[in-house]
Amino acid sequence: STTKTVQVTVLSKPIIEAKDHTIYVGDNFDPLAEVSAKDAKDGDLTGKLELIKNDVDNMTPGVYDVT
Repeated sequence: STTKTVQVTVLSKPIIEAKDHTIYVGDNFDPLAEVSAKDAKDGDLTGKLELIKNDVDNMTPGVYDVT
């Protein structure tokens, strides 16, 4: 019989930091401005962030979700 030892490491989830933004009609809006991500294994992941939903209409007042 052969025995094999396997080490399993549990990695923490990435930490994503973002702020709510208030813009005025006609202002430019960059949904990834002031958003960062990092984890213990890879460090800075900010450049790998992807938008899933961004329906901000900077010409129409309202509250919009960006994910």
